[in-house]
Amino acid sequence: MKVATVIASNGLIAKELLYVANNTVGHASNVSAIDFDYGESLEELVARYRAVLHNLNVQNGVLFLIAGEYSCHLYVAGQFVIENKNSAIVTGVNLPMLVSLLLTDKQETDPHILAKKAQQYGKAGIYSVDKNNLGGVESVGGIFW
Repeated sequence: MKVATVIASNGLIAKELLYVANNTVGHASNVSAIDFDYGESLEELVARYRAVLHNLNVQNGVLFLIAGEYSCHLYVAGQFVIENKNSAIVTGVNLPMLVSLLLTDKQETDPHILAKKAQQYGKAGIYSVDKNNLGGVESVGGIFW
């Protein structure tokens, strides 16, 4: 990715999303994951962000993909965005969003355009499924009840 991409979450969600995405589309360059575990301090999280950003090529900016809207990750990434205008944040990261970005937008150099695409990809990957729209799925009779 030309724009450095940071996936962040509490627990291991971010690392697992990146792991699955890498196994799906191949190794993603200039992408890293940050986790935050129970009992860790905000100072430890800030240090983790600094270390990750130091190891990424941020010349074309940074896109932060955050798991939740109301989280310490939004606060820390928000501080970076305030200091570095060439960066953007998208909350609600999901696997379809990440895979689509890695497959189709590796050459994008504007983090704000990438953020809009990430939002579109994330929404497009969410479906509500019920028995009326299962497509070709057939009942095997009594598998659960």
